[in-house]
Amino acid sequence: MKKNLLSFFMVLFVLFSFTALNAEDGKITTDDGILKFGSQDGKFSYQLDARLYLDAAMYSEDEDVIDLHSGSEIRRMRFALKATLWTNFIAEIDFDFAGNEVDIKDAYMGYKKNNFIFKVGNFRSPFSLEEVTSSRYVSFIERALPNAFPPGRRIGIGMYKWGKNWQVAGGIFGQEPGDIDEKEGENSDEGYSLVGRATFAPLYKDNKIFHLGVAYAYQTTDAFTEKMRFRGYDESKISKIRFLSTGKVSDIDHSGMIGLESVLQLGSFHLQGEYIKVNVARLADSGEPNYGLSGGYVFVSFFLTGDSMPYYADQGEFGRVIPKKKKGAVELLARYSWLDLNDLENDIEGGEGKNLTLGLSWYLNPNYKIMFNYTKVDHDKYADADGDWEVPEAGFDYSVFAVRMLVTF
Repeated sequence: MKKNLLSFFMVLFVLFSFTALNAEDGKITTDDGILKFGSQDGKFSYQLDARLYLDAAMYSEDEDVIDLHSGSEIRRMRFALKATLWTNFIAEIDFDFAGNEVDIKDAYMGYKKNNFIFKVGNFRSPFSLEEVTSSRYVSFIERALPNAFPPGRRIGIGMYKWGKNWQVAGGIFGQEPGDIDEKEGENSDEGYSLVGRATFAPLYKDNKIFHLGVAYAYQTTDAFTEKMRFRGYDESKISKIRFLSTGKVSDIDHSGMIGLESVLQLGSFHLQGEYIKVNVARLADSGEPNYGLSGGYVFVSFFLTGDSMPYYADQGEFGRVIPKKKKGAVELLARYSWLDLNDLENDIEGGEGKNLTLGLSWYLNPNYKIMFNYTKVDHDKYADADGDWEVPEAGFDYSVFAVRMLVTF
C-alpha cells in the first residue's frame, strides 16, 4: 500500500510537470519560488507543494540516567497538489512520507468567493498562531512546548471570512483519518470538537504590524473512550521520548481551551507570544475532580540583513521570507517556552517543562533554509513520560543542539 501510494504520487508529479511545460493553452508563473500552472482564462490553476526537511540533533545529558540518542532523520518529506477549479472551487491533497510511512495531512475540497472560504475534509483546526502557521515558515526548528494542546488536523467542516486587517475562522471537526478503532460489540459516537479563531491587526502599515488573536476549542473524547491525554516533545523530535505527559486520564467528559496571541513587528524586529489555558471536565457521576493545564511562549527575532516576515491579515499568519539580497537573509532568535501538565491538587502529574532556545537561521533564497537551534531543557520531577522513566528528584534536565536543512518547492 505504501509503495503503491508513493508510486502514484511520483507518476502524478511527472504527469503534472509534463503537462505544465507542454500545454499550449496554459501559462506558467512563479510566485516567490513556487511554480504554478494555470489556464489562460484564469478559471483553473494548479500548484505543487513539496518539502523536505533533514534534521540532526546532539543531546548533552546524564547518560547514567537516560540516554537520548543523538542522531539524524528525515523529519518531513511532503508532497501536495493544490488546485483551483472553475474559478471558485478549491481542493488540496497532501501526504507525508517521512519515516517510511504514509500520513494524510490535508485532504479537502471547498468553495472560495468574496473573502469567504468553505472547506470540507481533513485540514488544520483554526487554533493558535504557531499551530496554523505552516512548518515551512515557523521560526524555530520545532514549535514551542504548548503545541501539545491545539487539536491539529481533523476531518471536519470549516468556514473563513476576512477583511483588510482581520479574519475569523471556525468549524466543527471529528477525529483524524483512521483514528477510530472498531471494536466488536461496542458502539460509540465519533468524538468531536468545536474550534474558532479570530485575529485583528490594529497596526498594519509599512511593515509595522501589531497582531492580536483569540481562539477557543471545545473537545470531547475519542470514540470508545472516556479518556484524554496531553503530551509534548521538548522542541526536538530526534529523541522520541515525551517526558511531559498526563497519560490517558479516565472519566473525561470534555475539555475547553482558550488561546491568546500577540505579535509586534517593526521592520526587522519581531516579538511574538502565546498563552493557552486548558480546563478538563470529568464525568459528573465519576466523583473525580476537574483539572487545569497551561502553557505559553514568547520569542524575539531580528534580521541582521534588513529582511522581515511578511504578514497576511486574511489568514492572521506570517509567511515565506523573501531575502532582499543575493546572499540571503540571516535571522537571530531567542525563545522561552513553558508547559505545565501538573494539577497536583487534583492528582494530575504530567510534569512541567521550561525551555530556553537560541537560534540562527540562514535563508539562502525563498526555497532553501538552514536552521541552528540550541535548547536548554528544565524539567520538574513529574516529567517522567507518564512513569516510563525514573528521573531524579530535581527533574531530568538536558540540552540539545539541532540543525535543519529545509527545501520547499
